[in-house]
Amino acid sequence: MVDRAELRKVLGNLPELETLSDAELVVFQQCLDELVVDGKSPLAASLLLTDYKWEPVTIERFLADSYYAGDLTHDLFPACRGVLIETFDTGRRPTELVLAGATGWGKTTILALSCLYMAYRLTCLRDPHSYYGLMKGAPIVLGLYSVNLDQAYDTVYGKVLSWVDTIPYFAEKAPRVRRLTSKIKFAQSPVEIIAGSKELHSIGKDLFFAGIDEANFMTSANGEVDEGVAAAIYTSVSRRLKSRFMTSTGEPAGMAVISSSKRTKASFVENHLRDNAGDVATGLIKVAAFSQWGVRPPSKYTKPKFRVQVGDRIHPARILIDGEDPRPGAEVITVPGEYRRDFDQDIDKALRDIAGVASEAMVPLLHDKSCIGRCEAMTAHVHPFTREVVTISTDDDIGIEAYLRPEIMFKIVRSAYRMRVNPEAARYIHVDTAFTGDCLGISMVHIAGLKTVKRTRKDGTWYEDKAPIFVVDFMLQVKPPQVGEIDLSKVRAFICCLRDYGVPIWRVSYDGHQSRDSMQIMRKLGFDSLLYSVDRTDEAYLSLKQALMEERIQLYHYPEFVREVCELERDLEKGKVDHPRVSAATGKPGSKDVSDSVAGALFNALVDKRQAVTGVVRVFPPGQDNVATRVAIPGGTMLWSDLEKEVRS
Repeated sequence: MVDRAELRKVLGNLPELETLSDAELVVFQQCLDELVVDGKSPLAASLLLTDYKWEPVTIERFLADSYYAGDLTHDLFPACRGVLIETFDTGRRPTELVLAGATGWGKTTILALSCLYMAYRLTCLRDPHSYYGLMKGAPIVLGLYSVNLDQAYDTVYGKVLSWVDTIPYFAEKAPRVRRLTSKIKFAQSPVEIIAGSKELHSIGKDLFFAGIDEANFMTSANGEVDEGVAAAIYTSVSRRLKSRFMTSTGEPAGMAVISSSKRTKASFVENHLRDNAGDVATGLIKVAAFSQWGVRPPSKYTKPKFRVQVGDRIHPARILIDGEDPRPGAEVITVPGEYRRDFDQDIDKALRDIAGVASEAMVPLLHDKSCIGRCEAMTAHVHPFTREVVTISTDDDIGIEAYLRPEIMFKIVRSAYRMRVNPEAARYIHVDTAFTGDCLGISMVHIAGLKTVKRTRKDGTWYEDKAPIFVVDFMLQVKPPQVGEIDLSKVRAFICCLRDYGVPIWRVSYDGHQSRDSMQIMRKLGFDSLLYSVDRTDEAYLSLKQALMEERIQLYHYPEFVREVCELERDLEKGKVDHPRVSAATGKPGSKDVSDSVAGALFNALVDKRQAVTGVVRVFPPGQDNVATRVAIPGGTMLWSDLEKEVRS
């Protein structure tokens, strides 16, 4: 009779030991005796082959042997190889693997290889359904989930599909059905690999493996990042993993892998790890997180290192100067000098993407405000209006053009007005509309050429790229009158006035807030006009920020813009930029009317695919050939050029 107590002393408290019957315990003891004497156990091997067609290899061999994935993993970082070996080859396998940290260290590759190895082991079984006590007929599914279905097919699922077609083992012993590409179905096995992006994609399936890629960046139907989407997928797949495949100890036989780079401290992965800290401590959930430099050879980094003090809810992140003591209790990381430019340009983004450190949800849009002064120093332009802030009302006849100083913006060439700066470059105007209470912002921007800038690769090396140089022709805040509303027809009349001066206006955009009427009128007047709101995402402001940090935007000093852009806050969780509730500079409610108009005009210039930048952009305004076009008016028709004059008057 085998003494369980003696086995516990030798093997520790293995949960599996308690599930063995007395007869099974005798066989187990015989296997142990053979291992002690010969280093191998023929009895254990024969028992294994009652369930398996052939003995499955360890993942270490799977990654090294060219018959399996060896030819695909020559460039796999040693740290990534170590994570896989620790997960699958060192005793008790975790039920969940969380891959976090920086971008570009191999998270998606580990997820794909984990899925591939789990599929490989299933194809080694003689009868997977009987082995796991399932009803025959239904496929055993390995699911790969991403931000959307297209991305799932393009990234992690696409990797697994190409590897299955490349690896000799699968070609010889578990070929897939080639006519199917929407899923990987193995011809001689009930195993299938599918792609998905919603919790519905796992309903009703015998799910053995779930890989969730970029869990912190999953979006809802309106396109906004929503933690609930990843949470719903995780809840759905984890229930199926636990209900379909269980070990004798009550733990899931399947596995979940969650992969995502850091975002904010309130993102899905960070909340998930906090909520399941006990499972992390016991090893049921394994966490692997690296910085970009943490997986690469130290010899790649030769520049002097610098220290970064990580921010919190009160203190923003910043780079420490040499010899400076950090704030008591603050987290400090040491970073290779090759990444200094990234941290100088956008410290919060660099902390997340390069160092793999989650940020607070709300951070300043600009950490280094001095970049505004450097951009202002690049031009001799001045404000082309007689007042910094103007008021236009429905109760008088004074329009914006009454405040314009044309001698600043224009020169006279052959008896015609001509822009002083890049006269043929396309102009983009954005109007951040308002009626009462809030101010209106209007700005005009053009692209003046290209600048060679340095970009960072994920390994810290640099490459040169070309990016557009923007020039802000004007920016203006329009205040509502004390009594009455801002007259939006005067805004339209001012834009028409600029065109009469010969300004090549390529596009006029409105922020979408009660602006559809203005957009339609501008189109009738021959302008390319559209609705674009900078509040929906942070893309316009990130483009403005990058232009400021790389000194690719020439703008004159305008106090309202400087105040607004310096106080703006970026919500990393929602992916939006907003003003503070109260302005620290004025003590009044915060605003971003002018900065919205600059960001909107710049972004429209950046994304307009109709122009190819080759030095100075040379374009002509849309509708220029439509001078003789007649438009319908009540009681008849008239030339649109005459209609413009009537609107302005």
